[in-house]
Amino acid sequence: MGFNLITLSDQDEDQLYFSEMAKKENWSFKACLTLGDLESADIDETHSIILLDADHPKAQLPDCPYPMSKVRQYLNPLFPATKVFPITSQPINRNRALIDEGNTFKYPFYHNIIRNYDESSKQILPKIIGCTQIKLPNGLHSFFNEKDIVEEMKLTESTQREKTVLTVEKKLQAIGMDSRLSARVAQASDELLMNAIFDAPRDKSGNPSRMLMDRRAQFKFGAAETVDLQIGIHDNYIGVCVSDHYGSINGDTLRKYLEQSYREDDYKVNRYKGQSAGLGLYGIIHAGLSIVLISDHKKQTHAMIFCPRTDSYRSFRRSFQFSACFF
Repeated sequence: MGFNLITLSDQDEDQLYFSEMAKKENWSFKACLTLGDLESADIDETHSIILLDADHPKAQLPDCPYPMSKVRQYLNPLFPATKVFPITSQPINRNRALIDEGNTFKYPFYHNIIRNYDESSKQILPKIIGCTQIKLPNGLHSFFNEKDIVEEMKLTESTQREKTVLTVEKKLQAIGMDSRLSARVAQASDELLMNAIFDAPRDKSGNPSRMLMDRRAQFKFGAAETVDLQIGIHDNYIGVCVSDHYGSINGDTLRKYLEQSYREDDYKVNRYKGQSAGLGLYGIIHAGLSIVLISDHKKQTHAMIFCPRTDSYRSFRRSFQFSACFF
């Protein structure tokens, strides 16, 4: 059985885009214009996916056709939050009222789709939505064919980080990616590597073991402490995946990473020079990149960046953006 896509949105572009996606993927589709429409829909928590217009101009007001507070109250006992995709025009962590409301109702959002419905989004977004059907996505293998995973590197010591990040940048430049975009992905990859090397490791008691270390420290990893990086190149998009073998963050922690706010000057793009961007994962979103976080608790974490494959920075800024957490 395929998916049942349900949009709760009065925006024509949302309904058109996802109805066309459902038709292409051979999924069923229902457009809901009000909360009452959603309440009367045939919702199956196994196969249904709800795509929710979360930044309606009146989203926080009672006269909205689907006020967020009432939507959350209705869905909370009925439907898993991990199968709800809020649709917004800007990253969801810019809307503090929406995030704080989710915590109040104990019904947070774990995903976010930005309204940039370009052609490349039609290739990657069905795969992101499809991952809600499986227990946990398998790193880049859930988003690329085997032949499209063009580079796999295993880091066994901290000194390999700089070379690995430079490899990412050069690989993207070699396929004609815009130089600023290649640098942006390289910086983001460095951030993910820093998290995997210093923030993820835990001792036998489950306490952080490297979090306070100097990020310039040089040391070798233990046999079970290696960090893996993969690069995937599709005709329409690219992806970079960094994996550790700790699985030290749970679903709520993943979500809180993506909910943090930021300043406009938090993420500046420069050619990679061997220094970490030193920012949280939310900085990657501010950079315009897409991110997927997968945590197999106490076993493994995959952190992935996606962006369109393009030689135009302007095209990148107008292309898809999303975030998703699977755990």
